[in-house]
Amino acid sequence: MKNVYIFWICLFLIIGVSFRSLIWDIDVIEIELYKNNNSLVKKKENQFTAYEDILRSKRNITRIGESVYNQISVLLKDSCPTGLETSIWYIGEHGLNWNKGFSAVDTGYAIRGGEAQTSICDRNGNLLFYTDNNDIFNSLHQVMDNGNIYFPSRAGGRSSTMNLILPEPGSDSLYWFFYPDQITDQTDTFAKKLRYAIIDMSQNGGLGKVVQKHQILMDTSSERVEGIRHCNGKDWWIIGQNAITEQFTVWKLDQNGLSLNGKMNSGVSNNIDWKFALRGYLKSSHSGAQIAEVTSGYDRVNRIYLNAIELHHFDPLTGTIYNGLPLTFNLYNEFVYGAEFSSDDSKLYITGSKIWQIDLSVLDTAEINKSLVLISDQYRRNTGLRY
Repeated sequence: MKNVYIFWICLFLIIGVSFRSLIWDIDVIEIELYKNNNSLVKKKENQFTAYEDILRSKRNITRIGESVYNQISVLLKDSCPTGLETSIWYIGEHGLNWNKGFSAVDTGYAIRGGEAQTSICDRNGNLLFYTDNNDIFNSLHQVMDNGNIYFPSRAGGRSSTMNLILPEPGSDSLYWFFYPDQITDQTDTFAKKLRYAIIDMSQNGGLGKVVQKHQILMDTSSERVEGIRHCNGKDWWIIGQNAITEQFTVWKLDQNGLSLNGKMNSGVSNNIDWKFALRGYLKSSHSGAQIAEVTSGYDRVNRIYLNAIELHHFDPLTGTIYNGLPLTFNLYNEFVYGAEFSSDDSKLYITGSKIWQIDLSVLDTAEINKSLVLISDQYRRNTGLRY
């Protein structure tokens, strides 16, 4: 019996030491990933691949291109503390509440518009504020203090990306709201501005106050703006696009505020006259490794829809957009508008006058170009998509 006790004690110690070693190794890899030095990542590549397989099997991680390092590091850092911050959605003229694990109708909201609506909750899933690109509303569905942010009628600022709300890293009360100027209709051919506002939720007893607004980031912006989590799990990348040159601008939002990261092109362009190409989604994949760009325009002379679908690679470590894939589909005179990735990023869905599916399981231009499938032709025009 004594030998049995000794056996179990030794086994326990071995398991404990092995587990501590595993945790230590993961921490080392994680720290090295955060250093902007590719040699450090490669030095641990073989060891990290082993943990990649372990974590993927337990967390159902999908490897997309070169993004596996970023995905793992985000998970290790627990970049979504509760998952309840996006529990309440306002889409079109309807509201959805996901706090009980399923979608329930949410009522009482003040907005009445077709798009450009964004909302955010606290860690417990309680509504903080929301916006329709005209006003910012507090949790009581009243216009927030200094919350009038737009000038036209209350139809909903026509920003198809539904704008962008991000919490400031390191702050419990500050939020940044990014909003492109509205595109009034498909014949609106004037370049717009990309602006931001800052909301302080510590003001007015927790109802919030807009402490800055109408701050200009870009003078010639399309209506596109997107945010991607930095692979350190704390900071954010904000992506805008020049309406004329198609050049991307990337900013970094961290505890010190907003700073310019760089201006870049991915190597592909849609070849649509910018006067027709101000509208459409810019949507990142869940891993942050890809960005889908949908361009929607209308040629008034020839009375045909102009469209383009582009796929760009993105590095959440450096904030770099690169290696765009030239996609060509037979969508002549089709209205395209929205985009969304499937949960595992293996599919891309495009909306507009119809719904199409694109297979991204193999990131090869030829394979992607022949993968387009029509899902439904019974769809409403001018519609977006959200997952």
